[in-house]
Amino acid sequence: MYQKIYHTLERTGRVKSAVMLTGDRQGSRCMKADGTWFTDGTDWNPYLETLDRTEETMVLRLKDVEIFVEIFFRNPHLIILGGGHVSCPVAQIGKMLGFHVTVMDDREEFLTRERFPDADLLLKGNFEDLSEIIPPYENAYY
Repeated sequence: MYQKIYHTLERTGRVKSAVMLTGDRQGSRCMKADGTWFTDGTDWNPYLETLDRTEETMVLRLKDVEIFVEIFFRNPHLIILGGGHVSCPVAQIGKMLGFHVTVMDDREEFLTRERFPDADLLLKGNFEDLSEIIPPYENAYY
């Protein structure tokens, strides 16, 4: 299940998972990806509505079980459109704040390591093509 969490996280930026800590289904796991719950074959239906409303990592104490809910977020991603002079300090500040930093421009001479030493990714291309290259997710900022 962790491999599925990782791949979904890379694609969507957020994954919710749950594991039963007590009860006769102790150790059973499920995860929510792309709006759908995936289980290990155990019946999670009595708990899914409550799990849907849970928006933070915590232990839920429901009728007959305790469930550990964990929310995974991909690191925040700062995508800077344009490699001009203002983008250089923005990229540096973004990296200092813990963002994964991408700079995109259609001018190759602006996308250099000398100008953007802190950027994680330098992309040459048109802004219209960005969503094809980097799928949008809730923890990305343009």
